[in-house]
Amino acid sequence: MAPPMQSNGASPSLRMRIQVAMGMALLLGVIGIVAISMSRATQPSFRLGAFASERLPQLKLIYETAVAADRARESNGTTINLDAPHAGNSTSAAASPPAGIPPSQDPAVPLATPSPSSSSTAQEHDQVKKVHDKAVAADRSKESHAAQVSKEEANNAELRAHALRIWNSPWMQAQPPHRKILFFSAGNSGFLPFWQSWLCNTKAMEGVHQQTLLVTSGDNACEKLQPNDFNVATHCIPSEGKLHDEALTYGTYGYWKITLHRLEMVHFLLQSGISLLIFEPDAVWVQNPLDDPDLLTQYDLRALRDGHAGIGFGWFLLRSNPQTVAIFHKVVANYGAEVAKSAHLGTHGKLQIPGEQDHFNMLLQKKKQHISFSNITFAWFSNLKYLGGIWYDGGRGGTGETQRAQCKKQGLPYVINNNWIVGNTPKIVRAKRWGHWFVQNDTDGSCHDDGKLKDQMKEMLLTMETLKPIHGPPLKGECPLCR
Repeated sequence: MAPPMQSNGASPSLRMRIQVAMGMALLLGVIGIVAISMSRATQPSFRLGAFASERLPQLKLIYETAVAADRARESNGTTINLDAPHAGNSTSAAASPPAGIPPSQDPAVPLATPSPSSSSTAQEHDQVKKVHDKAVAADRSKESHAAQVSKEEANNAELRAHALRIWNSPWMQAQPPHRKILFFSAGNSGFLPFWQSWLCNTKAMEGVHQQTLLVTSGDNACEKLQPNDFNVATHCIPSEGKLHDEALTYGTYGYWKITLHRLEMVHFLLQSGISLLIFEPDAVWVQNPLDDPDLLTQYDLRALRDGHAGIGFGWFLLRSNPQTVAIFHKVVANYGAEVAKSAHLGTHGKLQIPGEQDHFNMLLQKKKQHISFSNITFAWFSNLKYLGGIWYDGGRGGTGETQRAQCKKQGLPYVINNNWIVGNTPKIVRAKRWGHWFVQNDTDGSCHDDGKLKDQMKEMLLTMETLKPIHGPPLKGECPLCR
């Protein structure tokens, strides 16, 4: 057994390790300075510089801890021989991590076990281990965040490429000002049957498919819509589990999370200079809205008046300009913070919070308090040309008779949203009952028979005249959650 080594400072072995640590710190500092000075376009160099700058405080703390511990042991007449193994009741402790050198992250090189005869050594060991564990956890967190940011940047780049391809296409450039708009719809696999019916519904409407971008997440929807028989541009977001692959109920965390994703994408496209008309596919398009001369006017924002809820996002036109970008930036920030508080609830956890429409309406009402969008202009679409689900019977909108009668006096509407009803299945049942469903093959969501599709469109137009559903009134259990 090697005898304890006394010195005026630290033992030679300890001094050697301290010198090694200081050398490592100096080396890392030099590397950091060189790497940071290089172009950030070189990602590995930038990360190396960041690594060095992050590790210096940790090395310093480990170094100072080791020196303080050694001096404390000397004052008690005891030192640690770092070169000798622990044996018997000797004052020499088992080998611990060299002072100033971070313990290896390799499981094959574990942290040294403290001597059971020295409580101070165990405390020092624990302190060093905590520093080590904290550093490892911080590294992993930063790597995970960096990967997520990289994934989002790649997704945004692809989304922008899809949108600009449409926006700069010969077709779009040839359109008169009142027809130059990008129809935009985003959702997960739960939207799939509604997109399929909408694609069939609008198949013969000139320009609609050429000016549409669908954004879908979830393996099922991506497989069915990319590519599709209608040549409609589709941007597919890789699936990340239940959030993207399941139908989500209104008022759940998953539902609000999906709407947040949509807001973020809209904000990004507005920043890219693209004017949008957000629509939801659970609707019937009675006429081609591109034929409406009042669709695009001088206003920054236009929306349908959806009952008492204010602006509805089911039919929402946004011109790309600094003011719309600014208000959407604020909506995304406020709404995102609200949703983030409840991530612990899980996809189907019930969550009662102000929705994205509520946040938007509050900001619009108080626009004078916000310099960046204080002069933003807004107007409603005619609520007899673009309607919510209160036009229908069943659901939560009553019988709809008054709304239908008023609408008929103004002629054919352009769009009727199939909302004010809870759940995807009740929506589909109601749409089929009214003759407002256009899928011919439920297995693949297709409508290859153009002759039959024309008959389906005629049947739909007939309901605008009779104001009655093709297949009778709603059944008692059509919407069990609509009480």
